[in-house]
Amino acid sequence: SRIKKEAESSSVESASGLFIDWLELLDPEVVSSCPDLQQKLLFSRDKGKDSSESEPPSFRPYLLALLTHQSSWTTLHRCIRTLLCRSQECSFDPTASLDFLWACIHMPRIWQGRDQRIPQKRREEFVLRPKTPELLSLVELILAES
Repeated sequence: SRIKKEAESSSVESASGLFIDWLELLDPEVVSSCPDLQQKLLFSRDKGKDSSESEPPSFRPYLLALLTHQSSWTTLHRCIRTLLCRSQECSFDPTASLDFLWACIHMPRIWQGRDQRIPQKRREEFVLRPKTPELLSLVELILAES
C-alpha cells in the first residue's frame, strides 16, 4: 500500500512537471492565456485533506519565477491588482502572494529602464499607487501568513 502511494505520487509529480514545461512553452508569461485559471494555479490555497499543514505544489516557485522574469510590466501589474483586490472569491495563499509581491518590488530586471532620478519638470511617478482597500488586503495577507 505504501509503495503504491509512493508510485502514484511519483507519477503525479512527473505529470505535473511535464504540464509545467508545456505551459512555459505555450505561454511564456505564465498568466496571459487564461489569466483567472492560471492565477489560481499560482496563488490559490491548497484545499487538501488537512489544509492547515498542506504544502504548496512543488511547481509553484518555478512558475512564480517565470512570471516575474518573463512577464511584461502590464501583466505583473494586473497580477498585483488581482492579488490585492478585496472582492476576490478565491482566497490566495498568503506566502505565494507575498513572495510574488516582494519579487515585484525587489527585482532589478523589473525596474530596468525606469528613471532613477526624476527630471525637474516631470512629476514623480507612483508606479503601484495602492489604494486603501489594496493596502488592507496586503495587511490581511501579512496577518494570514503569520
